[in-house]
Amino acid sequence: MLKYNTDKQALYNFVRERQEELRSLDQTDLMALFSLIGEQKRLQKIMEQTEYGEGFNLCKAIDDLIADGVRQGNDEGEERLSSLISLLIKMQRIDLVEQVACNRELRRKLYKKYNL
Repeated sequence: MLKYNTDKQALYNFVRERQEELRSLDQTDLMALFSLIGEQKRLQKIMEQTEYGEGFNLCKAIDDLIADGVRQGNDEGEERLSSLISLLIKMQRIDLVEQVACNRELRRKLYKKYNL
């Protein structure tokens, strides 16, 4: 499982293929596995919200981890774009605001230029 710590889709596939084997693990074993891939805190949160036991669905937990990561990434992206737009407005570069909304490459250059 350690080899999947950077590829969440591969981890998901691994879990789906071995669902029955993994279902027999107790909570301590699951936490140990997820600590190896750096997801123990988020898994613990999910397990606290879900009743752990025979009905515990590890694939659902992985789906929740992925969804949580996507939400976090979206929030960070929105914050980053908001910071860039605020900076451009302060610099009275309104002309660039529309451009960064439509031009990914320009946006990336400006993120780098302004350390955002």
